[in-house]
Amino acid sequence: MNNIKNIKGTLDLFGNNLIKLKKLIKIFEKYFILYGYKQIETPFIEKFNIINKIKKYNNYPIFFKIKKKYFLIFDLTIPLIRFCLTNINKLILPFKRYQIQKVWRGEKPQNNRYREFYQCDIDIISLKSNYEEIEIVKLCDNIFNKLNLSVIFLINHKDILYGLCEYLNIYKKNWFFFIKNIDKIDKKGEKKIKKILIKKIKKEKINKIFYFFKKKKKNIKFLLYLKKKFKKNKKYGLKGIKYLLKFFKIIYKIKLKKIKIKFEISLSRGLNYYSKTFFEIKFLNKINNLSLGGGGRYDKLFKLNNKNIKGIGISFGIYRIYNILNNINYKFFKNKKKKILIINFKLNKYYNYIIKYFDILIKNKFITFIYPYKEKIKKQIKYAILNKYNYLIFLGNKEIKNNFLKLKDLYKKKEKIFYNIYKLINFIKKK
Repeated sequence: MNNIKNIKGTLDLFGNNLIKLKKLIKIFEKYFILYGYKQIETPFIEKFNIINKIKKYNNYPIFFKIKKKYFLIFDLTIPLIRFCLTNINKLILPFKRYQIQKVWRGEKPQNNRYREFYQCDIDIISLKSNYEEIEIVKLCDNIFNKLNLSVIFLINHKDILYGLCEYLNIYKKNWFFFIKNIDKIDKKGEKKIKKILIKKIKKEKINKIFYFFKKKKKNIKFLLYLKKKFKKNKKYGLKGIKYLLKFFKIIYKIKLKKIKIKFEISLSRGLNYYSKTFFEIKFLNKINNLSLGGGGRYDKLFKLNNKNIKGIGISFGIYRIYNILNNINYKFFKNKKKKILIINFKLNKYYNYIIKYFDILIKNKFITFIYPYKEKIKKQIKYAILNKYNYLIFLGNKEIKNNFLKLKDLYKKKEKIFYNIYKLINFIKKK
């Protein structure tokens, strides 16, 4: 039995940890609903043929197969697309959806990277689009303000990356290789990335690349600087710059409490399906730049009624956010409800008497537990301390004969007698 362990990259959640996680999820749900998103739930398994029908969705992670036709979902985008395709007649566009479900990946588990985890997504599906990034930023700001976490919202545009490739005269066959690796500068460092790039890109071009990345201009100034450099780029570059300039001019008029917006020229995500902007949310501290979420636009990823769909969405790393909040002993997780243990003296003799008090305490929204069998008082008190109960109520022969209740505060270690249960309740509520 000692060899029985849970699979690496999976978690057992129970008790207080599960309560905390559910509380965190409720915060996200609250704001999703306020912003007009509707919840959907889809099956945990899908058919392989759905992947083949989705344009450019061929770079998916290792997944768990079920027989030959099915797989456990590895993200919530494929289920969303399948949902839209099978519910065409029921959808009213634009359709705003949120979905919080477990997904499974066959990748090697690492720190803060799991094989089984909750994915938390929002998406806007429509036939037209007009700077939905603004709404996503504002929504994120409200959520992280509620959680009291300061984060940075990094944003880039696919056309700017292609424009950079054009400006640097990088061969088109090397574009994906170049963009994929510059995105890893934060993780691997400049020296390692230079060694990787030199395999396919000339040294003088690499030095020119890092000159761009070391520019410490503010968002709009940096974009205007790129605009001058990309003047000769006919196909790419200028289009993306124009889009982000308008985005920043709008976002600077909005008061943000916990989010800092930054244009990050090296950022890239899902080049095989994201079509315009992509973004990433990071929690910055002295140890690491931990990603808490990411997303982007995926126009033309699939069709509804022979029309290309304009889509934009973001996925939040619920487990990562939970771990951060839990590690800093965040007050958000403190349980406001009082926990009361009724000590068992002679439960069989006084059960009808005790259950009346129990019902009153429950109706007043106290977490209440009657110790279920006779045990030494010291052991019952130890149980209450280990399970973080706030108060003990003693109802023995003396208390019942004299018609009073004895309350003990487990933290202050003070006792008080009450001749009325409602006075006891008011006393606790004022604490």
